[in-house]
Amino acid sequence: MKKFLEQKRRPQYRWNPKFAGCLEGAPLALHSRKAARAAQHFRNGGAAVSSSCLRLDRSKAQILCHKEQDVRPRRFLAANKGEREKLEAAIFSAVVLQLRFSAFSGQNLALMKQWIQSYVAEQKRALDSIDLDQVGKIAVLLKEASEAGRRIFVFGNGGSAANASHFATDLGKGASDALDGRRFQVLSLNDNASWMTAIGNDYAYEDVFWRQLENYAAPKDIALALSVSGDSPNVVKAISWAKERGLQTIALVGAKRGALAALSQEVIVVDSEHYGRVEDAQMGVCHMLCYAFIEKAGV
Repeated sequence: MKKFLEQKRRPQYRWNPKFAGCLEGAPLALHSRKAARAAQHFRNGGAAVSSSCLRLDRSKAQILCHKEQDVRPRRFLAANKGEREKLEAAIFSAVVLQLRFSAFSGQNLALMKQWIQSYVAEQKRALDSIDLDQVGKIAVLLKEASEAGRRIFVFGNGGSAANASHFATDLGKGASDALDGRRFQVLSLNDNASWMTAIGNDYAYEDVFWRQLENYAAPKDIALALSVSGDSPNVVKAISWAKERGLQTIALVGAKRGALAALSQEVIVVDSEHYGRVEDAQMGVCHMLCYAFIEKAGV
């Protein structure tokens, strides 16, 4: 009778095959401690998994056991030999998959390192293609504009828009702080979203830059455009408008050069067609232009 009552009180757990599948297919980092213990156990030639391998915290319990809707991980123990064998097989599969995953990760890491080295080499080549004399010449134009109280307008699309905003920030704040005379009057035409969307909606997206210049620009001001392709319609249209009205025009472009390079008075070409590398190199040019003033480079 006593034995019968004890069996009645003991939770009757059974092996759930779907959890075995989950164990074999799940990210194995979650089971690293259990797998390590199981691996040690199998190396020692044991025939069954010890109870320490079966006790798990609550977050991992559902992988191994259940009693209908009630999961009680700390009281779980394989009830019979058949269930123990299933559990051994599942944990052993996890160990094998862990080893395979580690080998696969090692191969991926080697390939990734090789790709990174190639990317860095190509980025260096893109940076080396920059005409440094042109960078110096543009720095002088910026200094003359600040001294004469002229405005500097910068703009671009996508990553170039972000670079334009970044350049306006560094030139307007950091470089201006380093000047002895007048500060840079610099404006990124990408930063007024309300105005840009109003122009794009009421006129055309090609007009989003030149219609802002129409409100602000005067002859001898500077319009500086950033583009990888050199053929973005809104950027080309703005530089064309600026040139017709006597602004000084500067373009930073990629290897394709495009219409932008043909229209602009001063051009810096990054000899690559890779968008990421060209945008990084162009931001490098923008930083050089700013830090020429911040670090007192003789401009």
